[in-house]
Amino acid sequence: NFFKLYAAIEEEILQSKGAGTRLNVFTYLSSSLEAPTDKLIDGLVLHGARIYAPRMENGELKAVECGEGFSVNAYGIREPIGNPSQEEMHVAILPLLAVDPHGNRLGYGGGYYDRYLKSLPGNRPTLIGLAFYKQIYPTFLPAEPQDEKVTYVVSERKKVKTEEDKEKGYGVLGAIVEFLLELVFELLDGIG
Repeated sequence: NFFKLYAAIEEEILQSKGAGTRLNVFTYLSSSLEAPTDKLIDGLVLHGARIYAPRMENGELKAVECGEGFSVNAYGIREPIGNPSQEEMHVAILPLLAVDPHGNRLGYGGGYYDRYLKSLPGNRPTLIGLAFYKQIYPTFLPAEPQDEKVTYVVSERKKVKTEEDKEKGYGVLGAIVEFLLELVFELLDGIG
């Protein structure tokens, strides 16, 4: 039962992060070439999460709470309408072109997500790379010191706990990955 699992996960994550009463999830709004996020977002909202998505302002990524609608930027990317937020993010779901088992994420080359994640107040969110299975590379991808590594990778076929989290144990944050994995399997059923 997703609702019971999510409620238990949310409570433990909120307690472990010293957060308020709702889980704040930052996620990209997928395009046609990316692992889709719309149903995932719907599922998280259904279970009470507060969803934030990226919007570009003056060359920097800002988190905006979803709910007031969307606009499409010059690159054809959906962006939420509303004011940027300074809320602490508990989980961040990141887009990628490729990812390796060590948590190295190959993005689109601008470093926007890396800079945004470093600028967040509070604790570092749990970083989840959402991918199609074919985007998970078995060997090291090139990475720079400023690149943020993902802790988990979730695809339509498997879940990978990366080397970035090797010493932390699976625990509660692993449980939210299980929840996300189930939503992703449902979402991607028949696509892969």
